[in-house]
Amino acid sequence: MVTTEPGFFLMGNKYNYPLNSANDLGMSSKYGLITKREDYTISFLFYYINKCSNNYRISCPILFTSYRAITLSKLIELHRAVMIQISPEHALYIGIELMKAELSLIIDHDYIQN
Repeated sequence: MVTTEPGFFLMGNKYNYPLNSANDLGMSSKYGLITKREDYTISFLFYYINKCSNNYRISCPILFTSYRAITLSKLIELHRAVMIQISPEHALYIGIELMKAELSLIIDHDYIQN
């Protein structure tokens, strides 16, 4: 299960910090994680990874939470630090995933980010 709670999980592997080995997994240095939370909200955790010597560190994690995908997308749009990091193609992908997460809340199904 993917979660944004302390002790982050990704693809069944547990990390002490969110994706502290992301580049070792072949992931890009920018990453967004969309989750459906137990309080019936959708969250979008965005962060980018900066390399410091031989270690990777998380720089500026930003968490957005809302009950609706449209509100969440508007919050993301207003955050300049996030918008300069996201390409138009990635913004479309995020929008699709936010709508899938909201739909999973409405019909009470599990949500898995694609």
